[in-house]
Amino acid sequence: MDKSVIKVGPHSIAITFALILAISSLFMLIPMWGFSSFIATGRQGSGFPSIAFFLMPVFHFIFGYVFMLISAVIFNVTSRFTGGIKFVVSTDSAAE
Repeated sequence: MDKSVIKVGPHSIAITFALILAISSLFMLIPMWGFSSFIATGRQGSGFPSIAFFLMPVFHFIFGYVFMLISAVIFNVTSRFTGGIKFVVSTDSAAE
């Protein structure tokens, strides 16, 4: 059975994407924070700044939300002309 996505909720898709982006940034920041503690340069305040550990997920969330919101609005406008995204839905267990 063919279906089409022709409209998405900009807020719902933007908040979902922003949360995924913020959480996934922790997978990058936690190792960076840990590895920087092993780097001894002899200077005070060197290494990975701890404030970045808290600010980067926040920035990823904010910018991810804004850009995905814009992308969802653009998708909703262009899908009027293109017919949206086509996909196939199957309820048959043999298709899995």
